[in-house]
Amino acid sequence: MKLDHSFSVPVPMKEAWSVLLDVPRVAPCMPGATLSDFDGQEFTGTVRVKAGPMVLIYAGKGRFVERDEAARRMVMEVSGQDTRGSGTAAATVTATLAPTVTRRGSRCRRT
Repeated sequence: MKLDHSFSVPVPMKEAWSVLLDVPRVAPCMPGATLSDFDGQEFTGTVRVKAGPMVLIYAGKGRFVERDEAARRMVMEVSGQDTRGSGTAAATVTATLAPTVTRRGSRCRRT
């Protein structure tokens, strides 16, 4: 399965890049995530997922596979296992930063 999502942030690219790589700062933004350890390259933690009446807790790990500052692209691999069952999950996350193009005079005006 491939999920694709994009959004804009109102900060300079350099600042957005440093935040993107700051796992301890980003992890709390993911609902149910708890970061246990991060050494700058690899991390461990848990994610609590509620699906209807079921609650699953995945213990997992992840690592940066690529950090290309010039291209503003990072790739990380993450995987986890259900702590109470045999379910597993894995993902490759790729993020790329690009400048937002704004056009002058494109705002609508009400008179």
